[in-house]
Amino acid sequence: TLADRDGRRVVAWIRRGGSGPTVAEQVEVTAEAPAPAAPAARGSSEPPGTIDVVAPLASNGWTATVSVSSPESLGAVRSLQGRFLLVGVCLAAAIGVLLLFPMRFLVRPLAELGEAARRVQRGDLSVRVHPDAEDEIGDLGRSFNLMTEAVEERTRGLETAAAELREQRDRLDAVIANLRDGLVVLGADGTPVLSNAAAAPLLEMVAARDPRLAPREDCAKAGSHESCAECLGSRRGAARTCVIDAGDRVLEVHSTPLPAGPDGRSGRVLLARDITERVSAEARQIHQERLSVLGEAAAVMAHELNNPLAAIRLYAQMAGQGAASGADVREHLDVIVRNTQSCERAIRELLDYAHGSAPEFAEVDVRAVVEDAARFVRPLAERSRVSVALLPGPEPVVSGDEIQVRQVFVNLVMNAVQAMSGSGGGRIEVAISEDAGHAVVDVCDDGPGIPEAARGRVFEPFFTTKSRGQGTGLGLPTARRIAELHGGGVELVESRPGRTVFRVRIRRNAAAPVPGAAA
Repeated sequence: TLADRDGRRVVAWIRRGGSGPTVAEQVEVTAEAPAPAAPAARGSSEPPGTIDVVAPLASNGWTATVSVSSPESLGAVRSLQGRFLLVGVCLAAAIGVLLLFPMRFLVRPLAELGEAARRVQRGDLSVRVHPDAEDEIGDLGRSFNLMTEAVEERTRGLETAAAELREQRDRLDAVIANLRDGLVVLGADGTPVLSNAAAAPLLEMVAARDPRLAPREDCAKAGSHESCAECLGSRRGAARTCVIDAGDRVLEVHSTPLPAGPDGRSGRVLLARDITERVSAEARQIHQERLSVLGEAAAVMAHELNNPLAAIRLYAQMAGQGAASGADVREHLDVIVRNTQSCERAIRELLDYAHGSAPEFAEVDVRAVVEDAARFVRPLAERSRVSVALLPGPEPVVSGDEIQVRQVFVNLVMNAVQAMSGSGGGRIEVAISEDAGHAVVDVCDDGPGIPEAARGRVFEPFFTTKSRGQGTGLGLPTARRIAELHGGGVELVESRPGRTVFRVRIRRNAAAPVPGAAA
């Protein structure tokens, strides 16, 4: 349609047809009178069912309107829509066919595995999957079943072990509760974490912050002189057994360190035994034995002192009557002095053995004490033509009573001198060494030795191989008692003609003796 400015229009109808390329079959041109109102909006359509495009012509002011039938123009689009729909249906069918395999053989087994895993998480270990394929998913299912069976078996084993542990714990609790000995487990900070009823005295000491049970990092260092009981709470010390006073009770406490925890700190286990009655019984027994020994000593002393006193009385009478010359008087007075010294020695040895005094601990230089003892005995040794030699060696320092330690070596060296006094002289060698925390002193002489029948009795009180008036048989028992109070002892190592060796051992850090048990 061409419309001029006056509204006159020329309409050209173009009809198309044919099955091939569209061609014009007929063009019909008609002229129309001016319309009352011409459509001016682009895209308006008349009649209905058409698509109109309006375009003004600037060169002459006309308006060109092209109208196309909607069904004819949208036929190709409808054809394309049908093809798209067909393609979509085909694609959907193809996708469905493609997803059938993963849904059947992948998604469903994985979903079954996931559900089984959730049931295992909730504690149902009897769940199993049923793989029906021989591919990787089937292998995964069978592996899951094996894992579940193993977990179930281990769980049953753990439950059995837990039941056994509970039974053992109950049994152990019953044993600990019924122990007659007190048991206390101390944590790293020294607080009790486990105890029983018998440990009440120890718990009272812990609650009172007794320093003997306080945790200590450094204890019993070389050169320290703390007593055994002062190191019971040491975290790093070795196991030790000490006797301590807990009020009116005497406790034998065994302390053992626990393995260190992740922080490097450790606690201790204290096992306390009440030995109050035992100590009292031992003290009573020792007292009875001492009384018995003193009874024997009275008879021995009566015999030992009788002869010297008779000689003293006789020679005193002879000197008093003036029946002798000046030289004889001096000889008589020498006899009186010697017999008086014999009486004093017998009484002193008896008192030393019966007294049983506890040592006063301090630092003692063993070599210096041995040199002092040798110097003390040297005049007597020189008269008997016996030499005393101290061999080179270490200079150990022990914790002990210097006077008592000196008495041990004086007794041993004196015994050796007296053993060789009737054999024309000899040599005494004293060797000092160290062994496993002890100072060791060997006193060796080249005398005639101790008779074999007497070797087992040399440490018995009042037994002696010396001639009458030379000793009371208390020197070796006294020396052994003193050495034992200092954490060691005295033993006869060897005895034969030409060589006799007595060995003294004194602990480097000897503990204080138990009250009532020193004798």
